Amino acid sequence: MFRFAKGNVVALTEDYPSLGLSAGDTGVVWVLYSTTPPAYDVTFCGADGRKFDMALDEDELVKPASKRESALASGFPMQASSR
Repeated sequence: MFRFAKGNVVALTEDYPSLGLSAGDTGVVWVLYSTTPPAYDVTFCGADGRKFDMALDEDELVKPASKRESALASGFPMQASSR
């Protein structure tokens, strides 16, 4: 069972300093993987505007974005484009 759906805004729970991403940074779910536990492809946008696609396990690495985090992601460049 998936906790997130395609298009959901999620937030990192860990820092990824080599990518310039920090816990709380938001991204958009694009792909769902039927694995145990479920995994997702998520696109994050770093502070410098670079985009990072990451495959993440839902239990360890992502959480539902809070209302504040979702509001901050409203300008996320990938939300306006279609894939």
